[in-house]
Amino acid sequence: MPKKEGQTNQAQSAPPLKNSLKNYRPVEGPENWQLNFGVWWVEHKVLLRRALDIILIAIGAPWIIYGIYGFGYYYSAGMAQDERLANNLMQLPRISHQIVMQAAAQPLVIGATAVFPNSGNTYDLAAAIKNPNADWYANFSYYFAGGAGNNEPQTEFILPQESKYLTSFLNKSASSEAVISEINWHRALADGFNSVADMLKTHTDITVSDIQFNNIGLSSGLTLNSLTFSARNNSPYNYWDVDFYLLAKSGGGLTGINKYRLEKFYSGEEREVSLIWPAYLSEAQIDVQPSVDIFNKDNYMPFKLGPGQEK
Repeated sequence: MPKKEGQTNQAQSAPPLKNSLKNYRPVEGPENWQLNFGVWWVEHKVLLRRALDIILIAIGAPWIIYGIYGFGYYYSAGMAQDERLANNLMQLPRISHQIVMQAAAQPLVIGATAVFPNSGNTYDLAAAIKNPNADWYANFSYYFAGGAGNNEPQTEFILPQESKYLTSFLNKSASSEAVISEINWHRALADGFNSVADMLKTHTDITVSDIQFNNIGLSSGLTLNSLTFSARNNSPYNYWDVDFYLLAKSGGGLTGINKYRLEKFYSGEEREVSLIWPAYLSEAQIDVQPSVDIFNKDNYMPFKLGPGQEK
């Protein structure tokens, strides 16, 4: 059938179809970059999957090989090592009660009570006490039991391997025994020193010199004595309180005891102490023993660095 002339000219004049993504202008739908990515993904999907498989094999293969090696090593040698370790553990010595007691603090050693007559039918009591432990210190309460004396508890401390006295002054009973009613043990730490002994030596470096003792009441029949001595704090610490035990000795035995407390004792300070001691102590030799509670943090005074500054 012959074509009409109008139809042939209309077909020849129509523009060719351009199917290029670059000329695609969506009204509603995916953008150009999305279509490009979709085409790229379809073309390279198989290659990407193979690359992922290779990466997973490269990561997992060493772990699989390590697991096989570890299992083989344990089967060949590890089981025997575990068996030897179990046998060694079975042969360890058991912790006995005796071992526990050796590691714990040993009890304080308390001597017999010495009695010294005082004025008004009263007595001064003293009982020597020693801490045999090299790395334990204690805070405790004590009293003197027996008779109609003063049985009110007193608090005291004792340092590692320290020897001192439990005292009761102007007690109404001459037959009393020192009793510890409550005690709290604490482990002593070196705190930056080479040993606990070095720490104690540095903290308790307090010396006594120039002891002068006179029976000032001897000529008049009075039991009065004067005592003076010099105390020096050689330690690098300031202390609020330092106790001094005043021991009168004759023939190697204790004939009298007193106690003096020095307050606000600064590092490097030397202080002269003077007191009157009412007791019959004719021809006695005086020994002065300092005792300071170095494990009580509240007993340390701050250092003054300047106006308004303390450390």
